[in-house]
Order: sequence, then C-alpha cells, then structure tokens
Amino acid sequence: MNPMIPGLTGDKMSSSDPDSKIDLIDGPAAVKKKIKKAFCEPGNVTNNGLLASLNSLSSLTLGKQEFEIKRKEEHGGNVNYATIEALTEAYRTEEVYPLDLKNSVAEYINQLLAPVVAEFQSKELKKLSSQAYPPISTKGAKGAHSWRQKLTYPG
Repeated sequence: MNPMIPGLTGDKMSSSDPDSKIDLIDGPAAVKKKIKKAFCEPGNVTNNGLLASLNSLSSLTLGKQEFEIKRKEEHGGNVNYATIEALTEAYRTEEVYPLDLKNSVAEYINQLLAPVVAEFQSKELKKLSSQAYPPISTKGAKGAHSWRQKLTYPG
C-alpha cells in the first residue's frame, strides 16, 4: 500500500481541489503557482505537503546525490542536504525558510516532470488528456482546469 501524504493545502490531496496536488502533466508555471500557494508554516514538518512529497520522491535524485536549497548569499547562500531527514530537521529548526523550500521544491519537481510535459505536447496526447480529464465547472471558478490548456515547457 502506498503511504498517504498530505496535499499542498495541508489537508489530504483531493481531485476536487486542483491546488492540493501536482499532476504529472502540469506545466512549470502551474507547478510554481501551486507550490507558491502551498501550506508551508515555518517549522511545521507534520502537515507539510512539500516535505512529504520530497520524501516520496527522494529516490529520484535527478543524477544528484543531494537536494539543494537555493537562496541568496545574504540569506545564507545555497545549502545541500544529503538526506530528506537532514532537510526536514533543518526546516523544523527554521534553518530553511518556507520560501526557500518552496522555490527549491518547485524547481526540483519541474525538472522531474519536464520529460513528461514535453511528451504531452503532441496533438494526440493533448486530445487524450482533454478526453480523460474534461473541464469541470465548479462554483466561482473561472475556466475551471484552464491550467490544463497551458501545458507548455520552455526549451
């Protein structure tokens, strides 16, 4: 059985709340937008969907052995973590701040998803995706799931 991880909102992931999860075909802008809105309280490692997602993805290292938190020199400069446990502890003790974590996780996930997003640029797969996941109208939503129409990846 797969472990349950919290969604980006701090609660469980939900298909009815697109902002609670990242889809495999989300483009870079959608990933950044969702992660920017993610619940990421300083020092809170219990309901942190970003850390939970990283823990689940930790076997995918993008050819690197460490996870890099990129930040400006005046904020301590870049720092690398060899394990998810070390990163989690640094977040718990507030050595890593929410914005640092969000920016680095967004970059990491976009690198992981880049090949999938690129593959879904074909006309056939875009059509298949729109058939499999038709737009859903929700109360107050403007063009629900319009983010699915913006599956472009630069480069």
